[in-house]
Amino acid sequence: MSVDILNNGPGGLVVVVPITTTGYGLRSHVELESEASGLDHASYARCDQLRVVSVERVSSRQGMIGPDQMRVIDQALRFVLDL
Repeated sequence: MSVDILNNGPGGLVVVVPITTTGYGLRSHVELESEASGLDHASYARCDQLRVVSVERVSSRQGMIGPDQMRVIDQALRFVLDL
């Protein structure tokens, strides 16, 4: 979720949107279908729970979303952050 300048910066930090298998039907929770994302189960991006974590905690890619799904997440983040 972070811009590359943060990801590659000296702080070693990255902003992430946590993913869970439990959805609550909120506008800030974006559904990620397993077929489209490569995840094992249908999941939800919790855009209301942004985290800053060390890049060392991000060990491997678990799945990948396409540009259309990223636009939906972007809209949810804009809603949550009132941008």
